[in-house]
Amino acid sequence: MTIKKSKARTQFQADDVADPENLRRVLNDFLLDTTTRLEALEQARGMLVLPDVTFETGGAVAAGTAPFTADGAGVKVTCPEAPTGVVLLSLRTTGSAAISANASDVKWHYAAGASSGAGDGVLHIDFVTGLAINSRYLMRLAVTRA
Repeated sequence: MTIKKSKARTQFQADDVADPENLRRVLNDFLLDTTTRLEALEQARGMLVLPDVTFETGGAVAAGTAPFTADGAGVKVTCPEAPTGVVLLSLRTTGSAAISANASDVKWHYAAGASSGAGDGVLHIDFVTGLAINSRYLMRLAVTRA
């Protein structure tokens, strides 16, 4: 296998795609490594995986434009307690298996639940970087807790 791992990310080499069987093997190894890491992250102490979130972008993708509006109608998900951080586990366009390679950062804020913080609060997604215009997404998030 010719996958080279650097600190930042896995890099495929040109000869990896020359032969379909070699490409299949390289991609399967990469998928296994990624899945193993993701499962470990999801099981990390203090990590809570949230329900999947779906949303659609419009003709412009910027903070303050749909679906990232401050009017309370934007992208949000129920969260049982105040998070210390948010981890983007996966982001893909719906209707395809394509994973967004560009999205890498989630801007967010948390609003506590009713009656002095008792009950579920809401994690508001203010913006996600790397999105395409006029696209539908399925996003999986996890939150870290103290």
